[in-house]
Amino acid sequence: MFSALKPWCLALIIGVVSHFVTFMILGVTPLELWTLGWLFELLGEKNINGGLFHIAIYSHGILLKTLLAIPFAYLLSRIKPDRKWWYVSLAVIPLSLSAYSNVFLNGDVIDFFFFRGPSAIFGLLSRLSSLPLALYVVTVFQKRCI
Repeated sequence: MFSALKPWCLALIIGVVSHFVTFMILGVTPLELWTLGWLFELLGEKNINGGLFHIAIYSHGILLKTLLAIPFAYLLSRIKPDRKWWYVSLAVIPLSLSAYSNVFLNGDVIDFFFFRGPSAIFGLLSRLSSLPLALYVVTVFQKRCI
């Protein structure tokens, strides 16, 4: 099925498409705004603020990105099942770092992470971890179903 391309090239293509689809769904469509609006209202009704509020918002982001990454994680697991973690790292790291390339190239790394604080660190970590988390879910599901 995937024999026309080299496995590392296919992993890069899957990573590019995964990041593009995640950006299009979360960045362009109002899906995340709708769910975040609902979450803000729910947390406001319960009078939850501070650290618990940030944990809920960050968990929402990771859950949404992981759910969007599950089909791509399944494709990565089908390339070569014994080396799937190598391919997921090959798909994730270059694209995630390219998203923050302006920060790294301009030398604003300390200012970026210092002034934006936990949200900047969370953004980078959620971008790096969504596809590996989805691959872990797919792997557990495949082991249980077989």
